[in-house]
Amino acid sequence: MSIEPTVSLADIITAIAAFGGLIIAAIGLSVWKRQLRGTAEYELAKRLMLEVYQLRDALRSVRNPFISASEGNEDDTEDTWEITAYGKRWELVREVLTRFQVTSLEAEVVWDDITKQPSAEIHKPIRQMNATLSAFVRQKKNKSFSEHFYKTYDDTLYDKGDDDKYNTALNKAVKNYEAILKPHLKK
Repeated sequence: MSIEPTVSLADIITAIAAFGGLIIAAIGLSVWKRQLRGTAEYELAKRLMLEVYQLRDALRSVRNPFISASEGNEDDTEDTWEITAYGKRWELVREVLTRFQVTSLEAEVVWDDITKQPSAEIHKPIRQMNATLSAFVRQKKNKSFSEHFYKTYDDTLYDKGDDDKYNTALNKAVKNYEAILKPHLKK
């Protein structure tokens, strides 16, 4: 007695269905991975753009020419309340900058060098403001404000509108980020 293998139509249909199921599962997995990556890139771009805007706004806050006496401390003197006020304003910049730098590193991991140039551009006005505030504090402590100080630092320290030199550089740096990140936000 010999046993002959028989393949029925039901077996063929079952095999085709199983193979089709594998193909559909592979396609679904591929689409899911792309969607997951797209969502992660969207969230990263959104977080980085938000931090760029927060950095811009914090720097603008530092430059506000009006300084209220309430921005100082109770024990401040006539000579120290502005130093305290600028210190408090700068603290916000430092907080945002810390978050921004971490997110920038994450962006560099995900997108390679795409954010290096905009990051370098936005750090220029930050360093400029930091140097200006340091010079301001030295001048205040020495009580030796000179005409040279105002000629050198006035345009950085005090906001004179959207078209002043400092705001122009800052806005350009923000636009560089927008050009790179906006495409990721439209996905």
